[in-house]
Formats: sequence, structure tokens, C-alpha cells
Amino acid sequence: MGVRHIIWTAENIVAASELYRKGLSFGRIASKFGTTRDSVIGIAFRNRDLFPKRLIITPVKKNQPPMPKRPKRPPAVPTPHIDRVVRTTFSGAKVTMPRVVFIDGPAPEQSVAA
Repeated sequence: MGVRHIIWTAENIVAASELYRKGLSFGRIASKFGTTRDSVIGIAFRNRDLFPKRLIITPVKKNQPPMPKRPKRPPAVPTPHIDRVVRTTFSGAKVTMPRVVFIDGPAPEQSVAA
């Protein structure tokens, strides 16, 4: 593809930082030096004083109504299972346990929707 690994000299790092300050992306800087985008990102990471963070400023639109809020979902209601029952422990906690036929009786008939 024509990408080569270069040895970053002090002059190359300064030149890359100037291109970065002019607003070029890491990919464009990499293509100018004939190297990979990740190589330029690594140099920028190691030389943070030369590559300051960019501020992303979004324009504020005037006279635009605020976005409506999404309606909240109702809380999920668990579907009861015919082979499980809810029991209260000695401490008062409610737990779901498997149905025991000689304690809970037979499972109720489940209606089948046709």
C-alpha cells in the first residue's frame, strides 16, 4: 500500500504538530508523512505539549424548541411461571422457588391461546 514506518525526528514531530494545529486530521498528517494514522496518534500521545486537545464547538441554534423527552417505560412485570411459586422466608424475604407438588399442590392448568 505504500505505507512505510518512519523514524520520528524532532523536526518531523514539530512539522506534524503544526499540521495538527492547522486542523488536519491524524489520517491526513499520516498521508503527508507516508506513515500510518496510528503512528501519528502515538507521537501525539507521547508529545502532548505539542499536540493540545482540540475544542469541539457546536453552533447553538436559536429559536429552536428543546427536544421532547422520551416517555419512561413502565417497570417490567415478571411473567409468573406455573412450575415456580413465591414463598416468604422466616426473615420475611420473598423468594421464587420451584413448585413442590406435596406442599403447593398440582400446578394450575395453563390456558393455551389458539
